[in-house]
Amino acid sequence: MISAKQAREKTESSRLSLTRASVEKAIKKAIENGRDYIRLTTSIHKELEAELTENGFKIEKMNGLTKISW
Repeated sequence: MISAKQAREKTESSRLSLTRASVEKAIKKAIENGRDYIRLTTSIHKELEAELTENGFKIEKMNGLTKISW
């Protein structure tokens, strides 16, 4: 039987993967539409934020939105 701790860890990992895929999809769509940023209505996990920053993206948090630009 899986423990509650293992379940929480797996859930967090799944959420991070789903968020990463969603952000990547939004970035690709913005590029196709000639934009150089996206705005999210949700916050992003610190690990994903660090990954984006390391890859040259700029992260701005404003009024409940997260803006990712390149």
